Amino acid sequence: MTSDKHLTKIELDLLVRLMKRSLDESPRDSLLILLGIYTGSRASELLNLTWGNIDAGSKSLVINTLKGGNKREIPLKPWLFNALMKFARASSLKDISSQKIFPISRQRLFQIWDKYRPVKKPFHSLRHTFALNIYGKKQDINIVKYALGHKSLASTTVYLDYHYSLNELRRIL
Repeated sequence: MTSDKHLTKIELDLLVRLMKRSLDESPRDSLLILLGIYTGSRASELLNLTWGNIDAGSKSLVINTLKGGNKREIPLKPWLFNALMKFARASSLKDISSQKIFPISRQRLFQIWDKYRPVKKPFHSLRHTFALNIYGKKQDINIVKYALGHKSLASTTVYLDYHYSLNELRRIL
């Protein structure tokens, strides 16, 4: 049994490859999903991003949480930052800082997700995948807490408990 809360490594790798290949033909759709993967943003956070949320100096994205959590700055991979800047240039907006990066509805985001997702898992599974990947690299729950914008460590453990408890149980049985 696999969890629908996160993508497996194979599912994630497949999705990243597909999104990178789609960047030229469908930059908006690809960037939406790639930012979900690499920032752990909730759907509502992605849809509320403006061009002013991009910190060009540090090549990062400043995410304002909508669920009472903490604002956070997430560094972007250089290739992802460059793709985002290319998309900004193609958008040719006048007052770019206040314009939404993705001026679409939540329903449209989920339609895009349905089109590209490798398996039938919810969009929020990208957030869980992001959390698990960070924890897997550093084993530091405080880094995960910051990256997800949580105020409470208890909120963060929800993302890790099931996965790591199940893996530990498999290891000892």
